[in-house]
Amino acid sequence: IIPKPAAQSTLETLSPLPTSSPAPSGGNGAGGSPAPQMPRPSQRGRFAPASRRKQKARIALMGPSGSGKTFTALQLAKGLGGDIAFIDTEQRSAENYAEVTPFHHFDLTDYSPAAYVAAIREAEQEGFATVIVDSLSHAWTGPGGVLDMHDKAARRHKGNRFTAWRDVTPEHNQLVESLVRCRCHIIAALRTKTAYEVGRDDKGGMSVQRLGLAPVQRDGVEYEFSLVADLDLDHNLVIRKTRYLGVDFEGGVIRCPGSDLGQRIGQWLDGGEDMARGEYAGRISKALEAFRTMEISAEILPTFEAAKREALTGDPKYGLRLLRGVYATAKGLTI
Repeated sequence: IIPKPAAQSTLETLSPLPTSSPAPSGGNGAGGSPAPQMPRPSQRGRFAPASRRKQKARIALMGPSGSGKTFTALQLAKGLGGDIAFIDTEQRSAENYAEVTPFHHFDLTDYSPAAYVAAIREAEQEGFATVIVDSLSHAWTGPGGVLDMHDKAARRHKGNRFTAWRDVTPEHNQLVESLVRCRCHIIAALRTKTAYEVGRDDKGGMSVQRLGLAPVQRDGVEYEFSLVADLDLDHNLVIRKTRYLGVDFEGGVIRCPGSDLGQRIGQWLDGGEDMARGEYAGRISKALEAFRTMEISAEILPTFEAAKREALTGDPKYGLRLLRGVYATAKGLTI
C-alpha cells in the first residue's frame, strides 16, 4: 500500500504477534525475585497501556568524605558504557582517578545553578553517554550556590528571607530539570550531614532526635533520582531507594561496588520498550480499535494482519501508516 524504506525489514520477515508483554530480566528490587508475566491491556480512552521504556540512569551517591563517592561513580559509569563527562567541583580531585577508566574532565569553579546547567547541557550536546556531577552539594552550599544567592536576595528584600526564595528557587528548579531531562546517564555525588528533628519528650519538654544522614542539598532532592544509595567509610553501598526493580542489588548492600553493577543497571535500562514504540502506542491502539467494528474481507485480511504485526513488533511509525492505508482501502477511500 505504502512503499517502505529499504532499510526497514519487510512484512514477510516479521515475527508472530506476542500474546503478552515480556517480563523484565533479573529480579524484583534488591531481593531479586522474578516479576510475573501479565497480559497487556488495551487502550481505554486517553489511557494507553503502560510499558517500561528504555531510559537513562538517574543515580545519586551520598556519603561522607572518604566513603568512595568519586571512585564508585566512575565504576558505575564504566559499567554503563560509552564516553564519560565529569563535572568536578572538588578542586580537580577527580583527576586522581584518571587510571580507573578514561573520562573527560571539566573543572567547575562557579557553583551557581546556571553554571551547572550550562555544563550539563554542554556534555549532552557533545554526545557523552554519562555525566558525573561531583559534587551536587556545591550547588547548594558552595560560594555562588543557592544559599549564597538566597543571602544576597534577602538583603535586596530588606531582610525578608521568605520573599528572597522567590528569586532563587526558579534557578534551582532549572538545575533539577536539567538533571531529570538530560539525554545522558546522570550520576550525582552528594555530601552528607547529620539530620536532626526537634520535638517534645514525654514530659512536654523540647527534645532533639538524631535521624541519621541527609544529603547536603535541598530537602527532597532524592525524589528526582531513580536510584539513591549511601556509601559508608567501609565502602559499602547501601540502597536507600530504587525504581530499578529488575536489577540484582545483592540484598541491598554491596561491598566495594564495581563496574559490574553499572553493567547490570545498564542492561535493565536498555531492556525497556523503545521510546518510539511507546510514543505511537496510543495511536496504534486507537487504530486497531477502529477495525473491531468493521468487517474485513478475505482479500484484505492478510494485509491487515501484516500491518498489525508491523505496528506491534516492527517499525511502529510505518505500521501505523499501513493500518491507516488498510482502513482507507476497506472503506473504499482514496489516500
